[in-house]
Amino acid sequence: MENRINKYYLYKKVLTSKVCTEELDTKSLISELFGGEEITLLEAYENRVNMIMQLINSQFVENLENINGKNIISLFAQSNSIKRELAEKNYADILIKNGHNFLEVLEGLFKLTLDHIETYEKAEKQLTGSRMVTIIIDGNNHNLMVDGKRVIVQTEIIDNIVTIEKCQKVNEKIKAAGYTPKKLEFLLSIYTDSKGNEYGDFPEECLLNRKVYYFPKSNCMRIWENGYPIYENCNGVICEDRDALADCLM
Repeated sequence: MENRINKYYLYKKVLTSKVCTEELDTKSLISELFGGEEITLLEAYENRVNMIMQLINSQFVENLENINGKNIISLFAQSNSIKRELAEKNYADILIKNGHNFLEVLEGLFKLTLDHIETYEKAEKQLTGSRMVTIIIDGNNHNLMVDGKRVIVQTEIIDNIVTIEKCQKVNEKIKAAGYTPKKLEFLLSIYTDSKGNEYGDFPEECLLNRKVYYFPKSNCMRIWENGYPIYENCNGVICEDRDALADCLM
C-alpha cells in the first residue's frame, strides 16, 4: 500500500516531534562532562537545526516505503524548504527572545501551524470518495422556494467527477420540481475551513479550484479548473484542447 504523503508531511513530522520542539539547552554534553563553558543560544539553535535535518534524512524520509516519484519530489522540496526556513537565525533569535516556546518558534519560521496542517488534512479527505456539492441554478435566480426561501440544491458526487449523464439527471430532477433551468453550476472547489475564520478574516487554502457548468438546451457540459476551461462535452462532441477552449470561451 502506497504511503499517503501531502505537501506538509515533513513539516508535521518536525512539529510533532518531541526532540525537535523541546526547549533549547545551552548546556552542551561536553560542558557538562568536562566543566567547559556553556554554548551560546545561537550555537544551541544551530545544533537543533542540524539535528532536525539529520532526523528528516535518517528517519522521516528513509523509513518510508512504497512511495512514487511524485511523492519523492514533494519530500525533496519540503526538505529544502525546511532547511531554508530554519536558516533564518535572526528571526528565530527574535522569536526566542520574545518568549515563544520552541514549537512556536518553528511555526513562526515555517509560517505554518499544526492547526493549519490538521485543517488541511481534513479538507484533503474531500479530494476522494463521496461528498455532497452545491448546484447554483441560473445564478441563483429561480422560483424553487421552501418557506419563502430559495431552495439550495445539492447532489452527491464521487472523486469530484461530474459527467454529462450526471448533469442530465440533476436537470431532470429540477424540472420535475417545477422549474426549467437554463444553466447549472456545480461548485466542486475545496478549501480549508479554519476555526475562528467564519467571517473570512484571512484567506483559506484552496486544494481544488473546479466548477462544472451545464447548459440543458444545448446539452453542453464544461469543466473549469483554476480559472480556465479544460474540458467540454457538447452533446457528445468532446474537446480537451485547453487552448482551443480558451480561445472560444474567453
